[in-house]
Amino acid sequence: MAKAKKLAVGIAAGGVAALIIVGAAGCAVSKIFSSVNDKGMGVEVSPAEMTDLIRGINVSGTINGVNTVKVTSSAASKIESLLVSPGDYVKKGDVLCIFDSSSLQDEYDALKQEVDNAEEMSKKTHTINVRNLNEAKTDRETSLAQAQRAIDEAIAARDKASSRYNAMVEKYNAAAARKDELYNQLQYADEESAESLGELYQEAVSEFQSAESEMTSLADQLDSCEIAIQSAKDAYDSAKRSADSAVQNMQDVIDAEKFNADNTSQKQLNKLAEQIEECTVKAPIDGMVTSLNAAEGSIPSSEAIMTIVDDSSLVITADIRESDILRINDGMKAVVKTSATGDEEFDGEVTKVVKIFQESSDDSYSQTGGSYTAEITVDGSRENLFIGMKASVQIILEEKENVLAVPYDSIVEKEDGKKIVYISRPQDDGTFVAEEAVVEAGMESDYLSEIVSSEVSEGDNIILNPNSVSDGLQYNFEFGGFDE
Repeated sequence: MAKAKKLAVGIAAGGVAALIIVGAAGCAVSKIFSSVNDKGMGVEVSPAEMTDLIRGINVSGTINGVNTVKVTSSAASKIESLLVSPGDYVKKGDVLCIFDSSSLQDEYDALKQEVDNAEEMSKKTHTINVRNLNEAKTDRETSLAQAQRAIDEAIAARDKASSRYNAMVEKYNAAAARKDELYNQLQYADEESAESLGELYQEAVSEFQSAESEMTSLADQLDSCEIAIQSAKDAYDSAKRSADSAVQNMQDVIDAEKFNADNTSQKQLNKLAEQIEECTVKAPIDGMVTSLNAAEGSIPSSEAIMTIVDDSSLVITADIRESDILRINDGMKAVVKTSATGDEEFDGEVTKVVKIFQESSDDSYSQTGGSYTAEITVDGSRENLFIGMKASVQIILEEKENVLAVPYDSIVEKEDGKKIVYISRPQDDGTFVAEEAVVEAGMESDYLSEIVSSEVSEGDNIILNPNSVSDGLQYNFEFGGFDE
């Protein structure tokens, strides 16, 4: 940020001089010199400076913790012990207060004895039912094992028959091949070899027919084995259905125990236990006790016994104008100030934007009855920031460091679209001349405009009321130098 400069001024005859201090958030403080020239026209100047620019949206809100919890209890008795006071810090699970639970404990103890007796009887009945179920399961395993052995034996017989059948198929195929081969040789044999080939052919036919007959017999045996396997499987399924039914019947008896039992007493016992537990009120979160609506020896008059605020992170909820809501997004930086901490600035970040129109509580923006909201979380150091403080927040839309800037009111747009400023140039005779300079404006803050490229240099005195002068206008204005 550029260092502010002091402008030493002289007073011309008939002129009035004054120092006017203006400032912008995040910018160097400029000093403006004003005077009235001989023609009665007012002239104000301010030096072009290198400075940091911030363009943002200014909002306000109240500092609060990241989470607020109202502690309640359904206990209807007097508070026996109150262990916290407003301003105390507590950890989650810390005991806050204890209600008198003596009458509830007496009722609980009497009912517990009745429930224990009923449970003992129920346990004995359950033991018998479990024993019967285990016996049914054992019988099931035995019968299924027997049925499975029958299946295994039938499958083994089938596999043996299948092996014999496959071997016979190979023998059959070999006999058929030899028969066909001899037949083909016989067709082309001469008279000398025809007789011997014929005998061999007849032997091959006999072997083929024998193999075919035996293969057919083995095929029938294989079919019988498949039927035997299916019968064994059917017997297994029947045994399984019967055994499963016996097991299920006993399981149903056990399952029905919970419906046969009278749970009314147990429910009442559980309710009493909950009521006794609720007599000891514990902190639901880490945080600070900010309000207390109870006293020892009395029954609380309101539902909320106390309020605990988690201030591990500080959050400011601010109302946002409709014209600004589309420009704000999560993650934007923010600068937080309070009247208590004066000019001290605290870093913040927009952590939530609620883009839903809501009824507003008490906000100057909400002239139409509502607004949008955003949450700004304070980052880094939070020393001297407390819950309930009013805070002003500037949400940063854009920022630049160490840029040349002039007051944006000093920039004039001409008819041809060019933007200009007037520079106050001192002359040798002690007068000043307004010199027109073409500029290209960049980012704007609340008061200043960045000069991206122009004929303006740092330290040039820019005329703030450009409509009072014109290019080349000379005026009588005694001017001194700068004091650093």
